[in-house]
Amino acid sequence: MKQTPQTFDLVILGGGCAGLSLAARLAVAESPLRVALVEARDHYTEDRTWCGWRLQPHFFNDCRVAEWNRWYLSEGGRILERSSQSYPYEMLNALMVYNKALDAITRSRNISLHLAVRAEHVRENAHNVEIELATGQFLEARWVVDTRPVRAEVRTPWLWQSFVGIVAQLEGQEVALERSQPMLMDFQSGTPGLVDFMYILPMGSRRYLCEYTRFAPEKATPFDLENRLGQWLTQHAAGGWRGLRRESGDLPMAKVQPPNTGRVVHAGASGGSLRLATGYAFHNIQRWADECTTELLHNRKPVGPRRNGVLDWMDELFLRVLQRKDVVPAHLMRALFAESDSDSLVRFLSGQPRLTDYWPVVKGLPWNKFIGTAARNFAGLRSA
Repeated sequence: MKQTPQTFDLVILGGGCAGLSLAARLAVAESPLRVALVEARDHYTEDRTWCGWRLQPHFFNDCRVAEWNRWYLSEGGRILERSSQSYPYEMLNALMVYNKALDAITRSRNISLHLAVRAEHVRENAHNVEIELATGQFLEARWVVDTRPVRAEVRTPWLWQSFVGIVAQLEGQEVALERSQPMLMDFQSGTPGLVDFMYILPMGSRRYLCEYTRFAPEKATPFDLENRLGQWLTQHAAGGWRGLRRESGDLPMAKVQPPNTGRVVHAGASGGSLRLATGYAFHNIQRWADECTTELLHNRKPVGPRRNGVLDWMDELFLRVLQRKDVVPAHLMRALFAESDSDSLVRFLSGQPRLTDYWPVVKGLPWNKFIGTAARNFAGLRSA
């Protein structure tokens, strides 16, 4: 016998970055909406590190643990330094983000948190959405915001961004790894990936987040990445190191176009917040959460992440050029950073370019390869 469903104005499926960001804003705004947040995990840990350029203040400003106005790239021993006084590159502690959001949510009288619960089926009908939980319970809602990760299908030209990271504590008298600014890309040669690079963030007290990252058409094997990361640390932290925490992931650098035409709205990285050519999502999610909260507070339909069609087209073209046999990916990425105005590049990479930013970003790239690739892609579309 089917149980009588609990009714809500809004059900948020998934309590990751996007789900928590939206629910916390509704809690702080003291929204009268009856909201349920459904999350499969039973507790939260420091399972990741969020970074990116801060273009404007956001809800989790006080969860920032470091910020820098300079950053580096390295290719073949050649180091490129870039800087921006307007837009710092910031690092946020995931557990602080989780705890701030959870504290706001648990204080709210109108938001119920369902941890260790998985949504099995979501059925939309004319007047509401019915959610069947793995516990056998049923929820009904006027709207659903679904932020759960989905299985992405990655085909050419899209890629997987796979990474394994370790927070490493240096233990000996070591100078090779010591630095005070982030290394966004230290390209690794002689590797099987399309692009392999180290991503290194200083965390203070001779502690570093070191991530081995690969862009490739297929997901990388975690064992392979972790092995290469260990070899890199052994080489660059010869005085010894101790692993404090591990994180890993696979990000689909692929266009996501959820329908969002009915009562179920998709959001988060699987809903379109991920920047296709970079993998950055945190700050895009914060902008979406602000906008979606505003709509809900005005008793309007929740909105999904906004997509910039021009940026999507440019990202797709960039990824196609990156995979050409006559292109060295590290050279292409270095050219992008080396020839661009820093502030224009930051706004562009963050998905918030001004109209005047496009030319300063693209002027240093190999135009002949981009034009040729665009022409071949257009011809292929016409013949399809």
